[in-house]
Amino acid sequence: MNSYSLKQGFTWKHVLFFLAVILVLIFTAAPPILSDRKAGDRTKALVNAKSLAGGLISFKDDLGGYPCEQTRQILIG
Repeated sequence: MNSYSLKQGFTWKHVLFFLAVILVLIFTAAPPILSDRKAGDRTKALVNAKSLAGGLISFKDDLGGYPCEQTRQILIG
């Protein structure tokens, strides 16, 4: 008969081993998740910049020029 019985349950060694495995999995998965988040932030910033540039071009096409100082002060609030 082997030394490990099903009635014995988990020992502290088993619990610590499982916790170590889970921590290793978390720490190996964290860098790709964080880099994906940073890439998403860069993409969002690029989309916002393109939207702003498109708005300015549209404003110039519609009104013949870029906003004057008075309009900028109104928009800034």
